[in-house]
Amino acid sequence: MVNPSGLNFGADALSTTALMLGSFGFQNFECPEKIESFGGYQSLQIHYFPGGGISSQDFGSFPPKLIKWSGRFFNDPYLGTIQSRVQGLTQLRVAGQPVQLTFGFFTYLVRIYKFLIDPELSWHMPYTIELVPVQDLNPWAVPSNTSTPTPINSNSAASSSTLTPPSNPTGGTNLTGGVSNIAPSSSNQISNLSNQNNTLSGYISQSSNYPTVPPAAITSLTNFQQQLNNAIQQSLTGNNNVNSPQLTASLNDSLTALGPLEVSNDPGIAAFAAPVGSTLSNIQNTLNNQPVSGNQITVSNPDLNKIALQQYGDSTQWQAIAIFNKPQYGVMLPTGNIGIYTLNIPTAAQAAAITSVLNSTGP
Repeated sequence: MVNPSGLNFGADALSTTALMLGSFGFQNFECPEKIESFGGYQSLQIHYFPGGGISSQDFGSFPPKLIKWSGRFFNDPYLGTIQSRVQGLTQLRVAGQPVQLTFGFFTYLVRIYKFLIDPELSWHMPYTIELVPVQDLNPWAVPSNTSTPTPINSNSAASSSTLTPPSNPTGGTNLTGGVSNIAPSSSNQISNLSNQNNTLSGYISQSSNYPTVPPAAITSLTNFQQQLNNAIQQSLTGNNNVNSPQLTASLNDSLTALGPLEVSNDPGIAAFAAPVGSTLSNIQNTLNNQPVSGNQITVSNPDLNKIALQQYGDSTQWQAIAIFNKPQYGVMLPTGNIGIYTLNIPTAAQAAAITSVLNSTGP
């Protein structure tokens, strides 16, 4: 049958759809004139020091904060009614699950933030949709490699230190005890603390995604992270000992606040507290000049089911790996992750604890 409108409706049009959101293909006037915005940004924190020293802390590469566009729905015998089209997108929004957005050669994993209808006529309704990217699936969005920061020479205006993207925490979660007095800080110790500090800052910046975490715990973590950051910068500019009684007390406050959260039956609290607890444990070990335990692997297009099976003998524990690496990579799926990933692998005990909390149905 020939379409009298001359527009490319029907199955052939759907098969060549350039704009897809999950299984929903946008057609004809539903497609926008332009989309805002693809690409991404680099999260940087820049510090300036007496004498001209500069350091830039790289918190990693992130997809755009918001993708949005507008279009128009029409009743159409080939695509369906306005009601059916609106219902399809509304169901995606209400489900609240990440879906894949594809336009041309761009691909992102997104959640629908807003889907709004502005009715004008019964057969013609403009709409606006806003999406929050949770992961950049484009093959060129490969995480940067981690490198060691160069100490700042405060007497040289041209010198600088680049603190590279944080690696996610791994290792034990023994959060008891204090920090002992240590010898003057070594450059390796400062480098490790800088990376751990970046990791902790990244977790804190995402704390709004975990609304059930007690605000007092976030405040305690924020205070400690700021004190640790200040101690690192002071050490780089001449103070040889990064530790202090104030930093020790602040760390102990954070350990005390976070400890009970790691065993919470609230999945949101436990998902936040487990990797943060590992970070604090690693910081504690570094301040005490003790080795930091943990396992890290670099893989292409990681299948978390297979990795969990290799690491723990249980593929269902892939969620623990996903949670540990969420601050750097966003939402990870059990399969279908595209790109090169440097993954931090939780210990068997941590993975079992996280999986148990996620599977819990009781308070």
